[in-house]
Amino acid sequence: MATMQQDTAAVSRKEYAVTRVGDVQVPQGNTSRGVNREIFKYLQEAAPAAGWKTLLDLPCGHGLFVQTVNRHLPLQAHGADIMPSPAHLAPHEYTRFDASAALAGPLPEPLQGRYDVVTCISGIMEFGNTSQFFDFCAQRLAPGGCFIVTNDSIFTVQDRLLYLLLGRTRRLKLFRVRNQSVWHIIPMPTTVGMLHAAGFRVERVVHVLGKPKDLWMLPLAALLYPLLRLYVGCSSFFEKSSIDPGLKAGMYSFRSLFCTSYVLICRRQADVPGAADTATRS
Repeated sequence: MATMQQDTAAVSRKEYAVTRVGDVQVPQGNTSRGVNREIFKYLQEAAPAAGWKTLLDLPCGHGLFVQTVNRHLPLQAHGADIMPSPAHLAPHEYTRFDASAALAGPLPEPLQGRYDVVTCISGIMEFGNTSQFFDFCAQRLAPGGCFIVTNDSIFTVQDRLLYLLLGRTRRLKLFRVRNQSVWHIIPMPTTVGMLHAAGFRVERVVHVLGKPKDLWMLPLAALLYPLLRLYVGCSSFFEKSSIDPGLKAGMYSFRSLFCTSYVLICRRQADVPGAADTATRS
């Protein structure tokens, strides 16, 4: 009990902030506001229709998302992370595992099987071998399953202005604070490219508004978006890009200019032979 109290105290207050999906209160967890809500809402609709039964969340942090899924969805969720004992997961719901060394050695028994859904919620920026991590997730995903990965955006109007004027972004500041966790910049095009290389195709791009105060960017976004849309439409000429037009539109929709996080919903390319990325956007 003492250990559980100590771990609970280590959870920041913001992780307990909740947003509603119907009657369910979805905690924010160790990610940006609204991200867990969007994933939960998607799984609430898609999991019963697809017949998904199991979920692996890696890295899972203190386990708030896994706990919510186990309580409110017809999925058996399991979490994995490097901490000894997360505050909100029972021992049978958790495996201690270093995702940064996913392919380096033998796997713990709970991670040797395959899962219908694998989620990586705001975790890919914390270790440098993201391509190998995606390969590992592809190996853990069952046929017909779904891989969901999220990250912070660096393409909002605010990020663009900060980089133009000061050479920094919202998350990547000029100076690193002592004991601050490592945060690697992984732009969305890089993430999508690594997903393709790991055998995934992106089915849907969801841009998530962090806080209502971020709506201050709307007027500037409205001015910038026509130019952005024109450039994206002509990118096959300017950048020799072969990405499907639907995926391009999803990556750089109007919401991308003021939403501070994004969610990529992916399937294995092997599950849909010959299919190209035709992502929807929201």
